[in-house]
Amino acid sequence: MSAMPPPARLSIACVMVAFATTATASAQFGIFKRNKGTTYQAYRDPGGKFVIEYPAKDWKVNPAKGSVVASFSEKDGEAAVVVDYTKLKLALSNEEIDDVVMKLEVDAVKEKDPTARDINANVAKGASGPRIVIRYTRNGAAGREQVEQHTVAAGDDLYRVSCSSLVKEQARYQPILAYIANSFSLLRTTS
Repeated sequence: MSAMPPPARLSIACVMVAFATTATASAQFGIFKRNKGTTYQAYRDPGGKFVIEYPAKDWKVNPAKGSVVASFSEKDGEAAVVVDYTKLKLALSNEEIDDVVMKLEVDAVKEKDPTARDINANVAKGASGPRIVIRYTRNGAAGREQVEQHTVAAGDDLYRVSCSSLVKEQARYQPILAYIANSFSLLRTTS
């Protein structure tokens, strides 16, 4: 077998790098992240501040009230997503979304729900800048629930996207809830 000429090797290497880059970018922007067999539809909040996707089949939009600006649930109540809004007294820059803010968010979870256990938190990159992701379990009306909360700040606007399902249904709903939470994107970043 003869050796491949250098121009051919260079061409193959370029194609491989281009493919790897495209695959990475596509995965990063959610092109390959849709769950097999699940079609999503976009929900834009009436104030035009954010968009979030939720499953088109077997999910419903629930009435928003109080600090809850959007709410979705699976038809049988096995999973839910709530978007909570808070106006901060001081604006936060992307650089200020750090371990200190993360600890404050974890403390807020513990204060709001004393049944919260197995809390794990980190700062992650998101479409709208850094976000704090907190995973924990809590007591729910139908049993123990797995919760993943994504906290997204934009200036003095703070959104908490909380996704929950029964622990026994976690394997079924986790990919869907992860997609929903990661689809949350700010349309306007100033107040």
